[in-house]
Parts: sequence; C-alpha cells; structure tokens
Amino acid sequence: MGYSPIVVVPKADRSVRICGDYRVSINLSVEDEKITLPTTQDLYVQMAGSQVFTKLDMSHAYAQLKVDEASTMFLTINTHKGLYAYLKLPYRVKSSQKIFQSKMDQILQGIPKCVCK
Repeated sequence: MGYSPIVVVPKADRSVRICGDYRVSINLSVEDEKITLPTTQDLYVQMAGSQVFTKLDMSHAYAQLKVDEASTMFLTINTHKGLYAYLKLPYRVKSSQKIFQSKMDQILQGIPKCVCK
C-alpha cells in the first residue's frame, strides 16, 4: 500500500496545517458519502422567523471525531520524519466534510431553528 505524501496548507493566522495529499491515494478509491449538504437557501428557510442569531466555529472541528482503528492505515502520511497515521478525521479526505456534517446534524437534531453548515 502506498502512503499519502504531505501537503502544507497555510492558515490565516500564518501558521500551517499539515495534511495528507489524499488525491493520490485514498480519494481515488473511497466512495463519497450519500449525504446532501445544505445550501445557504436551505438554511435561510429553516431560520425564517428567528429573532436571535449566533455563529459557532469549532476549533479543529474534524479532529473532534475519531477514526475507526481499521481505517488508520489508509490515512497514513509519509513525512521526512517517518510515517504517521491519523487517529482523528483528517482534512482533505473526500468524505470528511460530509461525515462531519452528518455528525453535527445528529448532535443538533431536535433543537428548533438550529442549523449547521
């Protein structure tokens, strides 16, 4: 099995995020999640009539979700210091955004006028 090379992604605060370049590995094989992400219009419809608004931004959002132990070998990145396997949901895997959206929808389910995108 080939391991994913790293890609360095600059962040707004001038720090960097080390990610796996999964375009050349797992993303070629992984099936996309069957979850439809909400559009901005969908969110506006759900919030119609609301009077109070807030926005929450989770720090290291994907890193809040653990990866199945059996999946870690597919998420291994190859660095100049050796191989490292992700134990939390990494960025840049094709299905990460939809997996995270699904989990947030589950957590927030039943809270009136609460939407997640």
